[in-house]
Amino acid sequence: MLPRPTSLLALLLLGGWSLLAQAQQFTQSSTSNDPGPLPVAPAALPFPEGPPPTPAFAANPAALPAADAPPFRPPPGWFVGVEVFLPRPHLSNVDPLNDGSEPVANLDLTVAPLFTLGYRFERGNALLASYRYLGSSGDGSDLFSDSHTRLEGHWLDLDYRGCLHGPWLGFTFQWQTGCRIAVVEHALRTGFPGWWISDRLSFAGAGPHFGVDLNWYFPETTVGLFGRADVALLLGRSTDRYQAQFQGFDVPLDFRDTTSRTVGMFNARAELGVSWTPPTQRWLRFEAGYQLFDFLWQGENFANSGPFVRRFTVPFAVGKRGRHERRGLSPPCQATDGGDKPRRSFAHSTEIRQPL
Repeated sequence: MLPRPTSLLALLLLGGWSLLAQAQQFTQSSTSNDPGPLPVAPAALPFPEGPPPTPAFAANPAALPAADAPPFRPPPGWFVGVEVFLPRPHLSNVDPLNDGSEPVANLDLTVAPLFTLGYRFERGNALLASYRYLGSSGDGSDLFSDSHTRLEGHWLDLDYRGCLHGPWLGFTFQWQTGCRIAVVEHALRTGFPGWWISDRLSFAGAGPHFGVDLNWYFPETTVGLFGRADVALLLGRSTDRYQAQFQGFDVPLDFRDTTSRTVGMFNARAELGVSWTPPTQRWLRFEAGYQLFDFLWQGENFANSGPFVRRFTVPFAVGKRGRHERRGLSPPCQATDGGDKPRRSFAHSTEIRQPL
């Protein structure tokens, strides 16, 4: 029996719908598995022109050439110095109106200490204050008189110290300037049979001073030679108190006179010596040598000369191992132009770049 036309039409429609559904499923699966367009690789960065940058390093002596690093390289921060000076003061009259005929007692050997406290900045320059005391007395006598003299002086320096220049052929150079304040007194008492005289001369004043420090180190050692010179010109008031008493009468005759005027005082110091820095403690320095400390006023010249020993150290580095390595030691005199490019000092030939 042949199928009816309506049955054939229904079968054709059912088969076409089934084929259409399978075609849609195949299209969706192929679209989900498509990875899409491949990413475009970024363009290579342009290579910088010129030589490669120089690596920066900290201002640490370990990074410096051994021949270009002075042994004494203290770190920034507070520091102290102590000096023991052993002079024997000598008095001489330089006033042409005084023939020096009056007896002058000899002054004894004494100890004149010097104490220094300061703060050192990153580039090696520093602010510091120093105090020196000098005191001595002595007795003298001859056939007709006995005498006693006393000398006492106080000096206070408020200074600025420049940064260290060099080394150049083993030499380093440093300067220092500031204000010096001085209070000095010299008293002389002389006794004769039946009378005595007393003359007390004092000075109080202030003024500028300037000094230079020159060092030379033996190659590949921490031993060096140094020389220092310092001059000052002070202005102040000088007071002369004179007293004489005659005891050959029933009532002693007493004569007193006091004069005061503005005068100048010239002060000079010179040193020559040897220095040593421990190789493992470059913030510590010992010095020893010979010193001349001279001051002149009112026609009297006081020359004080003798040996001395001195020690410089950083108080906060003592007993704290590694502190000065962490902070970095002070480089020689240098400055920057506002960035990390250094400038050279007049005698320093090694560039020290600041850390980035």
